[in-house]
Amino acid sequence: MRRRRLDALASVALQLGRTSVLTGHTRDDQAETILMRLLAGPVGRGWHGMAVERTHAVNDQQVTIHHPLLGVTRATVREWVGESGLQTVNDPTNVDTSFLRNRIRHDLLPVLDHIAPAWQTTLLRAAAQSAADADVVDAVAEHAQSFVVTSRGVDTIELSIASLSTLRTAVAVRVVRAAIAPLVLATGADVRDLSSERIGAVLRLIGAQTGKVVELPGALTAQRARTSIVVALPGRDAPGEETDEKRNGA
Repeated sequence: MRRRRLDALASVALQLGRTSVLTGHTRDDQAETILMRLLAGPVGRGWHGMAVERTHAVNDQQVTIHHPLLGVTRATVREWVGESGLQTVNDPTNVDTSFLRNRIRHDLLPVLDHIAPAWQTTLLRAAAQSAADADVVDAVAEHAQSFVVTSRGVDTIELSIASLSTLRTAVAVRVVRAAIAPLVLATGADVRDLSSERIGAVLRLIGAQTGKVVELPGALTAQRARTSIVVALPGRDAPGEETDEKRNGA
């Protein structure tokens, strides 16, 4: 539904000859988003919340989604709207506590406000610091891909075990995820299924016996070869990887 909402907003912008959309998400929405993603199980940068801006593609056309009010509280926006005489529409589903965000808003936040009135500031500061740290690790991981990925094909990829072994875990996780994600997408599978547990299983192949296999989304497999980890569709070998069968003349 979120994707469809963004598609609709971006489509209207393009029809009007515009390439930007501004949303009214506030500081409170940001805090709720971070809490919701933490409780649901954070994936990658998910718990950092909404970015100030991001691009969204519709039919090969790019629209920039801006969130200019993330530093402004919901109460301040409501006060300004009231003073300006603007008419608003209230979404009735916002009170439906069958949705996680609404349970957080109506049940959890009042408790947090009572226990720790400054919780929102603390949470947002922690998320911002984590995002800044992640930028550094991402930059290191991007550089590491140049020597970890030794072979890349349409439906196979080869990762050097020796190179992966030199990396810190946080960097290795990013390198492996970034390398495998395009193959997952190419199969039509959901890249969100490429979970931290799956990535961890791939990294454990570094110390596994030759031939050990890990199943991945989209019917892909990661297999421990002699000097590398080969990610491919079943029955495919990475270019340049010498299997035991080939060495034995089979």
